[in-house]
Amino acid sequence: MELFNSYNCVNINNISIISRKVNIATKPSTIENSVNFVNKRKLTMIIAAVAILISTLAYVGTYSESVTTVNVMSVNVNVLLNKSGVASIIETFTIPYNHETLFGGSSFYVDFDYTNNLGYSITLNSIVSATPGFNLISHSPAFPVTIKEHGTLEIGMKISVPKQNFAGGVSVNILAS
Repeated sequence: MELFNSYNCVNINNISIISRKVNIATKPSTIENSVNFVNKRKLTMIIAAVAILISTLAYVGTYSESVTTVNVMSVNVNVLLNKSGVASIIETFTIPYNHETLFGGSSFYVDFDYTNNLGYSITLNSIVSATPGFNLISHSPAFPVTIKEHGTLEIGMKISVPKQNFAGGVSVNILAS
């Protein structure tokens, strides 16, 4: 590379203007087309592709492991009568459900009419889920509630489902006295 100086002189209306002109000789720029450069570029592309593949597989693996499906086919209701501290089943019935596939941790709502076919009034004291992993979130009406002989009561329940795969019936126990 070589550096040299030169001067320009311009004369306008008897006024001389001198300017300094600097020229720098430069070497033309070139792109390195060596084997080393090509190998570095290939290595960078491979690393980027592997990183994208690993992150995609990690996302898909995490998502697929965390998704659980719950298929409630029916709700089995057991009415237990507590006499002198001993509970015995006085009635069992099944409510077909299977409306939809639920995701683990979600909840569903089911309602039914319960008719007291006993020859006397009973009081419904509590209602609980008897299937592990399923929890009764709420119910209506609030208990205790008394049903007269041959009386009918509409009962609604909101039940949460487990965070694991499940297919089958859910059992619920109504404790009465």
